[in-house]
Amino acid sequence: LIPDHFDTASLEGTPFDMYLCGPPPMVDAIKNWLAGRGIQNFRLHYEKFSDSNTVR
Repeated sequence: LIPDHFDTASLEGTPFDMYLCGPPPMVDAIKNWLAGRGIQNFRLHYEKFSDSNTVR
């Protein structure tokens, strides 16, 4: 999982900006991971994308 690569101690310190770009499940998982740990000192910028061949 991507959050396994985060330095949680640094995320709980000073305010930070986080930029994400990926498929909706990945972006949502990271947003939920941050919320689940009570990390609130950030501004999140994200773009979700999906396969252009996906039927909606």
